[in-house]
Amino acid sequence: MNARRGSATIEFALCLPVLLVVIAGIVDISNFVALTQLTSRAVRDGARIGSTVIEGDAPTGALIEQAALDQVDLLLEEAGYPCGAGCDVTAEWRAIDDVMYVQVRVTYPYEPLVGLSTFLADNAVSEFTMMTQQQD
Repeated sequence: MNARRGSATIEFALCLPVLLVVIAGIVDISNFVALTQLTSRAVRDGARIGSTVIEGDAPTGALIEQAALDQVDLLLEEAGYPCGAGCDVTAEWRAIDDVMYVQVRVTYPYEPLVGLSTFLADNAVSEFTMMTQQQD
């Protein structure tokens, strides 16, 4: 009976490192997917808010772009991912086929917790384009 206990301990000791590596990989991938979903939501909401701004008769797009940027920054901040070093948030009001759109893009650096998932991207990048109510 002692031989069985000893062999179970050895099997556990051999399997534990593999199990820990798999769990660490799952944690890294889950965090990356969560960050990607967060940036995706932030650009959609930023574009939605920016698209509702009306600047008036001589639009420059500055208020539209600023509203979109403010919304993205607010959502990232509230989610616990303030846009610091390496984070890039852009909003551009532009014409595509004579229709005005606001395009919002977020590039957020990803730092793995464990570092075993080397195949993941260095940044979570999301982009969204939405037609604006303000037309040129």
